[in-house]
Amino acid sequence: MLVELPAGTKAPISVPHAEQTAPTIFKGYRTCLVRVHTDEGLTGVGECMTRLAPQATAAVVSEVGEVLSGIDPVETSVAWELMFGLMMNRGHLKGIFMEAVSGIDVALWDLKGKILNRPVYELLGGAQRQKIWAYASSLRFRGIETTVEEAKEFVARG
Repeated sequence: MLVELPAGTKAPISVPHAEQTAPTIFKGYRTCLVRVHTDEGLTGVGECMTRLAPQATAAVVSEVGEVLSGIDPVETSVAWELMFGLMMNRGHLKGIFMEAVSGIDVALWDLKGKILNRPVYELLGGAQRQKIWAYASSLRFRGIETTVEEAKEFVARG
């Protein structure tokens, strides 16, 4: 499922040719949501966030999904190896290919947690600390004054 929300985020100064590319790359939040279903009616959800052409990522998700049909969704390592092997054959180990694989992998882990009735963090080794520092992943460097001002706004919003 494709989702696109307008955002109007400004490009960081490190983006090559930002004046020409930013209106396309940063015009909104675009993502491909992944749903993996079982015969028993359970659904796992993942996401493939992309700045450009989520339709391409969705097409890769669809094709890769065909390879996973019929496997045990609890066997996330088996699924990962199948997906990686499918991509490795042609050198498709980054970009939209890995975004698609990652979105499917997240959906499979979500599904595994539901099947085993356990939170995913436990399946990944359990809590390692009591506190996790949050960060503003949308903070882009656009000069020190602008970045400091935006950081203060994020802090004020909690």
